[in-house]
Amino acid sequence: MDISKRNINDDCIRLIAMIMVIIIHVNYEDVITNPWLKAAIMTVVSCSNCFFFILSGKYNLRINPKPGEEIKEITRFYKKKFIDILFPFVTISMLLSIWNYVIVVDAPMTFKSYMLFAMKELFSENATKHMWFMYPLLGYILSTPFLARMLHSMRDGELHILMIVGLIWNTVTIIFQDTEHTFGYYGWLMSGWIVYYIAGYYLDRVMNNNNHHLLKALMICGSIGLAVNVCGMVLLPENYYSYSEYTDPFLMFAIGLFVFLEQKIRISGNVPVRIISMVVKHSFTIYLVHYSLLNYLIVEYVCFDSVALQFTMRVVVTLLLSFAVACVIDYVLALVKKPLRRVLHLT
Repeated sequence: MDISKRNINDDCIRLIAMIMVIIIHVNYEDVITNPWLKAAIMTVVSCSNCFFFILSGKYNLRINPKPGEEIKEITRFYKKKFIDILFPFVTISMLLSIWNYVIVVDAPMTFKSYMLFAMKELFSENATKHMWFMYPLLGYILSTPFLARMLHSMRDGELHILMIVGLIWNTVTIIFQDTEHTFGYYGWLMSGWIVYYIAGYYLDRVMNNNNHHLLKALMICGSIGLAVNVCGMVLLPENYYSYSEYTDPFLMFAIGLFVFLEQKIRISGNVPVRIISMVVKHSFTIYLVHYSLLNYLIVEYVCFDSVALQFTMRVVVTLLLSFAVACVIDYVLALVKKPLRRVLHLT
């Protein structure tokens, strides 16, 4: 593993986001009773998926083919994503379906019954569980070469306006959808998680331009977003909608926190860097398998009288066991990916 080519700050953010996801699925709410602290922690850990989309957008949207090489580069982009994203996702989903079938379906498993069950999970059921993240991501990856072409051609001022419009529109959509009135103006370019995906490119460009004043402003807005979000959740629990990841206070906090981590993380020493990079190398597979390990195995066997100790141990054991399982799965997948790369002319 060549750690010299990795961005250690982004690796740290991936690791933090991964731990946040596990914390959410372990269920921290029973541990915390103070409403202000609970609201603050909920706001922070809910940034996990926001960070994943931001990082995905940051790296995927860098694609910018040279004139005359568009078809070649776009084809190569799709081939790489097939091997690195779609192939592992489908494989792991099919493997987990064997486990899920035994637990969920009280009937003998035949090849036909398993395939029907596995296809249903792959095409619909996974979207209602923790793997929901994959479905919008695959759509964004499919549109990335064309979305990137649009973004690269935009001036900085146009990008600022695009982000502002996206922030406002998501809030408008959430507010109107949570009322009794029908709201038909929903679902366009800057609606939903794609705001974070585009924000990844936006922040990368801002940082590359060394726009320190804007980065500082984003961090200040993030602090304000956190305060507004927490106050709204505690003081207006029946009428406040900003616990949603799509509204302005939460969006600004997630973006501001991402910028803060990008700017302030300092990791020194070869050993810590190698450990973080090694874990994050398997983060995608950890994300895909941790939920099943937690719910079907760890919850049953990792039990303590102390709620705080039980929560802590479940988070730690889930992370460690998921990492161990991911190492095995990724090793086997790597053996298959190697000939696949040759077949697709990616070597």
